[in-house]
Amino acid sequence: MLFVGERAGPFAEKQVADSTPNSHRDFIDVLTRWVECSRPYSWRSLTTAVLVLLFASVLRASFGRLGSHFPLTFYFPAILAAGVLAGMPAAIGTALASIVIVWWVFIPPYLGFAWPKAEDFTVWLLFTLASSLTLLIAWLCRLALIRLQKQQLAYRTVARELQHRSKNAMAVTQVGVKKTWPHDPVTADAILGRLRAIGYANDLLTNPLVQNITLKTIIGNEFVPFGDDRFRARGPVVQLPPGTARYLILILHEFVTNAAKYGALSRPSGLVWIDWQTHGHRIAIKWREQGGPPVQQPVRRGFGSALVDQSVHALSGEIEPNFLREGFVCSLTFTLQEQAFTE
Repeated sequence: MLFVGERAGPFAEKQVADSTPNSHRDFIDVLTRWVECSRPYSWRSLTTAVLVLLFASVLRASFGRLGSHFPLTFYFPAILAAGVLAGMPAAIGTALASIVIVWWVFIPPYLGFAWPKAEDFTVWLLFTLASSLTLLIAWLCRLALIRLQKQQLAYRTVARELQHRSKNAMAVTQVGVKKTWPHDPVTADAILGRLRAIGYANDLLTNPLVQNITLKTIIGNEFVPFGDDRFRARGPVVQLPPGTARYLILILHEFVTNAAKYGALSRPSGLVWIDWQTHGHRIAIKWREQGGPPVQQPVRRGFGSALVDQSVHALSGEIEPNFLREGFVCSLTFTLQEQAFTE
């Protein structure tokens, strides 16, 4: 799959579209939302109880005579589901309705009530004890889901506030850097570039809607100041969790900054090739520059080199830089603990 010189604008728009709650909503999110909206004694709770009762009864009837040996077993999941999704009143009602349905439909005489036999009292007693335990478990599960929902809402509120404050602080910092180095725009631009990279990386961690970001998006955002025709990116679609993306952004930003100062991006004809491959959970990225000035081995290690080394270490990865005369070449490999690949 080939991505050649794509702008980061569409990347960012697509990432925002993919980060909406609906696009990443899984079963637990839907379940939590349903629990939040199902108030006791509401129509939603009543409907939930009726549906789970109906499902359990249909399942019991499908077993026919085989189910007569355990007539009440199918209703335990119904009680549990009603308790979690609709609340304790619905769960208690489901348990009582289960007794009535089984007594009337599935115990002789069918479609009628008869006084239970002596041996049946043991069955009813065991059902009462087991259903009471099921009600307790359902109550605890519902409380856990409600607490999870409240904590998630609180986290999103705090994350939005942190994002707002971070952007304000970044704006003030940018003004301060420009005022401090008015006669040294190169240094000012270098500092601001690193600050922007860090700010963008932190946004990935504080934004509760962002689940994953593609490697293509990260590369595209770094090359926005240089135009479409200054890089070629080639490889499968790799989605990175925010924690991994944070360090990879810092690494790639240093590569781009050095290419703009000393390498391929310092000349109009220069070009950067970025290729990557996946081997299971292992990702191998190769950075290759061409068309720039002759490259020489740096005589000292600066802050950027230390930042790259620390980021690679945080990724538990390996890096192999080569300062070839025709252009800088670097291989970066690291392993993802959590990832999703889309070929």
